Amino acid sequence: AESLRNFRINNGFVPELDENGKPLKSDSKAALTLTAFVIAAGAVLLRVGGRAAFVSTLGLDFATENPELKDNLDSLLAYASTLNPITEGALFIAAWTFVKVFCFDAGGIVLALSSGILFGGVIQGAVFSAAAATIGSSVAFGLAKMETPIREKALELVEEYPSLRGIEKTVANDG
Repeated sequence: AESLRNFRINNGFVPELDENGKPLKSDSKAALTLTAFVIAAGAVLLRVGGRAAFVSTLGLDFATENPELKDNLDSLLAYASTLNPITEGALFIAAWTFVKVFCFDAGGIVLALSSGILFGGVIQGAVFSAAAATIGSSVAFGLAKMETPIREKALELVEEYPSLRGIEKTVANDG
């Protein structure tokens, strides 16, 4: 641990501190600059190369390399396009609710990325995805606050792991 600490100090990975233990300069300016650069680079990549280049850069073009997966995705999209818009929206909200209740983050990423395709555009997909995620989060919150078997199981886990007790007490007191 001491050698790692010395390595971090010698290579500038730890900010210098004043006599009160506060950093002399903030890293927030560098973090903000880096974030702005990444967003700008992504926007330029999207504008110059289009969605296909962006997807390829992120490594999300695996469907083109696997014909069976591509066929399955095409059939799923074809089925989704035959659905009544209300049914399609209800199924999407149900999927978001499942993801939120069971904390399945990878599913949330898939739903967020696919919403633009399913609902006919990036703006429509983003709006619908945000609304569905909010509804799913509200359902998860309601299940956590009501006396349900899911809450009972969660409380059993809290009793098993003492580190979770503080979080549970804070949530119980402050909501």
